[in-house]
Amino acid sequence: MSSDKNTPLEWICLQLIPLEGKDITDPDSVTVWWNPDKQKLAGDNKEVVEALVEQAMTGGIEMAQGAVEITEPLGKPSQLAAILAQKYWVVPTPVENVGDLPEEVQ
Repeated sequence: MSSDKNTPLEWICLQLIPLEGKDITDPDSVTVWWNPDKQKLAGDNKEVVEALVEQAMTGGIEMAQGAVEITEPLGKPSQLAAILAQKYWVVPTPVENVGDLPEEVQ
């Protein structure tokens, strides 16, 4: 893929829908944009994901299958998915049009 920051397919829109019974202060869904190649998040709600990533980096996460090693969550989809799945259903959608991206990355 091109290294041009405006290449839409480098970005994935993540809609995060809170899981019932989880300790989440905002009951509404959260939308963020993620670029795994550049290990970047964008959007008004990126701090929600950044906080979960930071928490996982310092304390790790436990899953039913055992512990998951978290080393590079913004670059490795399986690691980010493991972190987000603790509190959210994750609906990923590849971004096909630059106009669909938040202004900060257009």
